[in-house]
Amino acid sequence: MKKITLFFVLLLTQSLFAQFTENDIRFWVGEGTKKAFLVADFKGEETIHSYAWGYRFENEDLTVEDMLNALLAAEPKLQAQIDSGYLSSLTYNHHTELPDQFGWATFDGTSLENLSMNNGVGYTDLYDGMWFGMTAMTDDIEEPSTPVAAYSSQWFSEEDIVTWFGTGTHKSLVVVDFGTDSEAGADSFVFGIRYETETITAEEALELIQTEADAFDYVMDATHLSEINWTSYSGAGEWKSYTGTDLSDWKETVIAQVALQNGQWLGLSLGSRRPFTPREEGTLANGEHHKVSFSIYPNPAVETVTLKTEQPLKKYTVYSSTGKKIQEGTDTVVNVSALSSGIYIIEVWTETGRTAQKLWKK
Repeated sequence: MKKITLFFVLLLTQSLFAQFTENDIRFWVGEGTKKAFLVADFKGEETIHSYAWGYRFENEDLTVEDMLNALLAAEPKLQAQIDSGYLSSLTYNHHTELPDQFGWATFDGTSLENLSMNNGVGYTDLYDGMWFGMTAMTDDIEEPSTPVAAYSSQWFSEEDIVTWFGTGTHKSLVVVDFGTDSEAGADSFVFGIRYETETITAEEALELIQTEADAFDYVMDATHLSEINWTSYSGAGEWKSYTGTDLSDWKETVIAQVALQNGQWLGLSLGSRRPFTPREEGTLANGEHHKVSFSIYPNPAVETVTLKTEQPLKKYTVYSSTGKKIQEGTDTVVNVSALSSGIYIIEVWTETGRTAQKLWKK
């Protein structure tokens, strides 16, 4: 009996302290062979309040302030004030200073499990493998809680939508993430909707898409979304709901309480992943889900690749292996010289549908 009890205690301890590692990072800045990681815990009552970013570098004489400045330059929703090497203010989307906050505590270590307090962002040297934590200070000085991977507000925007569902002057985006992955990255899709009313509920938004998209279907009662089907994707289970204005500021919510306003997004995710960088499939709304036949050459590539499709190319999008949108355009010759070596996904659209293939960049 004691052995069984001890086993479950150990199992519970492992689950409570499940590690967040560099493999979980989605938002990277900088270049180089060395890596460092920044975690900011804004505290507060929100379900999501601690975030992590990654930084690549090569120089030996950098401080944490250099890493933070690189992130500030890459993410307009992240803002900070650094006074004489000390972090005095940090805001991120809806996360602002707490009413009883009196500064930021900073820590570093080789993992999130062995952090120690340090001298601040301007007086702590950056080293390969560093985890740097920042926590809003109130009554207690605590190390950062387990974070979620930060997403970029620049990875997708309303301007990326080609086809809109419904009519009206108000617009919102609905991102549906099936929690799985395919060759084109995360299996996450976006639908742009238009409506006349001041607000629209989650169920009204889904009904609007269902009305105009033959391949879209969902199952929902008054308080619970249990299933979504889209083309060849089918997801039944515990769908989580989020609201926000871009991918970087998802706030978990109760689906029955959603009342979208103009410019607000609805995110629906099957599993623990917050809705990730989506692909727009609106052009398939009133037709079959055709898979376009196309070729990429040369592949592997060094400078440029040529996209050859049976029908005229409408647009292409290049994604990283994690689903981040890298570049897009309408030309059949794509310049890939600026891409780092590795595997990418090129998704192409024609009038009859879309498909994706892997691209190897030398």
